[in-house]
Amino acid sequence: MRNLLGRLIERSPQSLSSVAQFWEVPLQGIDPHREAGQLYPVLTDAWSLALAWERISPREQQVLGTLVKAPRPLDLESLAAALGLDAHAVLPSLRRLYRIGLIATERSQEPDDPKLHFYVPTEIAHTLSRLDHERSHPPTGDEPLAWFLERLEDVELLELAEHLGMTVLPAVTQRQEALRFAVQRLQDRRWLAEKLDALSPSAARLWGWLNTKSRPAPAGEAQSETGTSFGEYRRAVRELAQLGVLWRGYDAQGRLLLLVPSALRQPAQPQSRPLPALATSEAVTTSPLAYPWAIAWDLLTVLRALIVAGGRWRPDEELPPTAVLRRVDGRLWIGRPGQAPPAYFALLGALAVGLGLIDGDGAPAPRERIRSWLRFPFPEQGRRLLRAWRRLPGWPEGHHEALITGLGIDWPALRARLLTGLRELRSEQWYVLETVVTRLSAQMASSGRSPFSEHPRAAWTDRDRAEALEQVIAATLGSAGRWLGIVEYGRDADGAVVVRLTDAGAWLLGLHGAPPSPHRTGPAIAADEDGWIAVIHPSPALVWALSAFADLAELGPPARYRVTRSSLLRALRSGLQLSQILRYLEAQLGEPPPGELAQRLQRWMTEHRPAWLAHALVVRAAEPDQLEQAREKLAQAGFMVELVASERLLVELPERAQPDAVLRRIRQLLREAGLSPEWRARPGL
Repeated sequence: MRNLLGRLIERSPQSLSSVAQFWEVPLQGIDPHREAGQLYPVLTDAWSLALAWERISPREQQVLGTLVKAPRPLDLESLAAALGLDAHAVLPSLRRLYRIGLIATERSQEPDDPKLHFYVPTEIAHTLSRLDHERSHPPTGDEPLAWFLERLEDVELLELAEHLGMTVLPAVTQRQEALRFAVQRLQDRRWLAEKLDALSPSAARLWGWLNTKSRPAPAGEAQSETGTSFGEYRRAVRELAQLGVLWRGYDAQGRLLLLVPSALRQPAQPQSRPLPALATSEAVTTSPLAYPWAIAWDLLTVLRALIVAGGRWRPDEELPPTAVLRRVDGRLWIGRPGQAPPAYFALLGALAVGLGLIDGDGAPAPRERIRSWLRFPFPEQGRRLLRAWRRLPGWPEGHHEALITGLGIDWPALRARLLTGLRELRSEQWYVLETVVTRLSAQMASSGRSPFSEHPRAAWTDRDRAEALEQVIAATLGSAGRWLGIVEYGRDADGAVVVRLTDAGAWLLGLHGAPPSPHRTGPAIAADEDGWIAVIHPSPALVWALSAFADLAELGPPARYRVTRSSLLRALRSGLQLSQILRYLEAQLGEPPPGELAQRLQRWMTEHRPAWLAHALVVRAAEPDQLEQAREKLAQAGFMVELVASERLLVELPERAQPDAVLRRIRQLLREAGLSPEWRARPGL
């Protein structure tokens, strides 16, 4: 078998990293099998391979095409002969094709033929053959939707229908059923418009660019004009293709074109009246956010405070526990220098639940989930927070606004249209807020898709609704719009409130190809002998690690943490060791921490002589030999288990876990070990 997955698993970590670098797939470098699983769907995707074909040289295309058509693997000399080239001219192409994962190698089992042979893994060969057939039968774009859908293989058609909302039952749903559903769904203009409103920033930017073209656009030009990396571009193309609005076309030379079927192109809608004009302004006084990704940093600060306080922040509670509020008072970027507004906490809580960082009971997520979140840099966290905000069913950022009572607003739809309207703004230009709000409201009204899902106030006029919508838009921009870093506010020389897109906001909306980020040089932090730590190059992992053993003392910039006796003891109580803290500081400083600081921390630790207390369960058995299997079962399930005097087990109960659930789990594991768990009092008690 010459399947792709097996060939990926056989590769070294360095080779997998080379493949991932070309396709721009982020790997964690932890498990080669998992990384092979991440790469496999990318290398077998028809769109990914079609885009990659445009990135390789004509010689590499020639070599790859020859290997696809070869009935068996070819050695270097045989391949060169088939191409009519010298072997030395072919070798560089083979090396690159192997580095990017498109070909594999094997050695012949014949003792008289020890040469290395080259071939294309089965799945890639099948897809490349299909793409070659497409080039000989390119669409014009004027074909009916059913024609495009008929070109899909069964699995692809069912996946598309499912993505469009159909309930697909494996081995039950028929191809024609999926075809009819997909055609009907794509012809539903209202449904399709709502989906297009909810595109990711990169996909929205690409879709907007494609709709400025009167004919199919070259794939390379589309990437260049939208200013995206290959990985971001590939994902944007995939997102549009999964929606059924983007298809592959080809020019006379066989080069890939991005094609939007004529049946899906939005006809120009004549405006019954022009949209209100935007008024610009100059000479603005403003107080911008000191850090563009403030909300992502604040979320980590609140989450750490929740863990330290040992409390819960349930979804139906607007504010976190009082102990958390005390810990974060004056330590959040939003609301500085005092306490953040209640609506900001309500938004943070809703986002944390939506992202899985706080569970449904209000408890912080398990460590592994938090670690996964910390792997994203602050800009990517900002983008994911924006996506989570767009999906929120309610309006936590406007919680205290009485005007929403009884309006029945479709909040995800309103946010999607709000973000679409903001893409008109230029990040370097200030606009009078009132004109921005009026124009956004008019855009929503003229689209024919009102965000009001229902309206019980029958006595309201159209003007009443327009005024309510303007108030909602203004309140949303002034709260979530600013907190998420999309816009900033100021006042012009006449005292009028003005607004503009931030650089971060322009990137979040898909108007810029890369997030704003300062050039990084030197160590991530600076520390002095008094325990002050200045954060020079912030990252989520750094902020989270510092908050484990230091307190955020000044927001800056630069933000400064301070290691105090109480913060160190808190870290030690959580299980950290002083040696770990000192090694971490050295890694971030690029040199050992100041000697006086290390001595002070050592003295504090020496003075602190804790006696650790923990809840535990004692397990005895009629036959002590039966405990060993129980110990193994419990240890494999993640419990801390100690065999005491060969006659009983001591099982430490996890902190912040539901006691009843933990005990049920332990009883289940004991039964799996062949024991019958029963409660028994000690003799004499």
